[in-house]
Amino acid sequence: MRIVMLAVGFASALVFITASATMNFMFTFSLGKTPFEGQILGAVSVAADIIKALLPVLIMMAAKARRYVFVGIGTAVFVFFSTFSMLAALGFAASNRGEVTGAKTGLNTRQAEAAQQLKAIEDRIKLLGNYRPAVVIDELLAAAKIDRRWQATASCTNVTSPASRTFCDRYYALRAELGASDEGKKFEAQAEVLRQELTALKARGAGSEPDPQVRILSKIFGGESEGIERLLIVVGATLVESGAAFGLYLASGSRSGELPEHSPPEREKKKRRKNKPKKVMPPILIKRPASVLQAQVLKPQTLAKGLIAEENS
Repeated sequence: MRIVMLAVGFASALVFITASATMNFMFTFSLGKTPFEGQILGAVSVAADIIKALLPVLIMMAAKARRYVFVGIGTAVFVFFSTFSMLAALGFAASNRGEVTGAKTGLNTRQAEAAQQLKAIEDRIKLLGNYRPAVVIDELLAAAKIDRRWQATASCTNVTSPASRTFCDRYYALRAELGASDEGKKFEAQAEVLRQELTALKARGAGSEPDPQVRILSKIFGGESEGIERLLIVVGATLVESGAAFGLYLASGSRSGELPEHSPPEREKKKRRKNKPKKVMPPILIKRPASVLQAQVLKPQTLAKGLIAEENS
C-alpha cells in the first residue's frame, strides 16, 4: 500500500512539475526577440524549475547531515528560483486568461453587431411592403408593352385620356413593384448572410458569459470583476508553483528526511553498537563447607557399594 501511495504521489508531483515547466517555458519563450532566443530563455526556465523541485529534498537531507553551508545556499537559490517561476506563471496565466476572455468578448460583440444589422435589414424589408417575385412583374411589364395603349401613349410619355392615364399608372406601379422586388431580393441576401454568421458565432460560443467564474464570485462576494479576475490568476499560479516546488518533498513523506548511508555519523554509531560483541561475565566461585564437599566426593562410592549389594542378593 505504501508503494502505491508513493507512486501516486510522485506521479502527481511530476504532473505539477511538468505544468510549471511548460508555463514557464511558454512565457519566457514569448520574451525572446527571435525564436532561437526564446528557446534559450525557455530552456533556462525549465532547468530552474527542475532544480527548484529538487531543492527542498536536498536541503532537508543536508540539514540532517549538519551541512549548514549547503542549507543556506540552497535556501537562497530556492527562494530566487521560486520567485522567478512564480512571476513567469503569473504572466502566463494572465495572458492566457486574457486571451480566452477577450476572444469570448469579441464573439459577443460581433454577435450583437450582426443581430443589430439583421434587425435593420428586416425593418427595411418590411417598409418595402408586399411585392411579387421579379419574374412575375417582368411578365406583366412585357404584356403592358404590347398593349395598344402603350403605342398610343408613346410608351406612357403622352397621356391624353383617362383610360391611358389609368394604364400608365398601372405600368409605373409595376415598375415600382419591380424596384421593390429587386431591393428586397438584395436585402434578403444580406439578411441570409447575417443569419448564417449568427449561427456560426453561436456555435463558437457567442452569447455566453466571457468568464462565468468571475461573474459568480463577484455576485457572491460583491467585488469588482477585475479584482476577482486578478485574484483567480494569482491563486492558479500559486497552486501550480507550490505543487511543483514541494510536490516531491511531500510525496516522499518521511523518507525525504533520511540520509545517505555514508553521511550521518549517528547511523555509523548505531551500527557499531549493534555489531559490538556482548561481554561474557566470568564464573562466580561460591565457597562451600568442607563437610558438603566431602559428601559430594563420597557419594559415587556409596552408590557403587549399594549396587554390588543388590547383585549379591
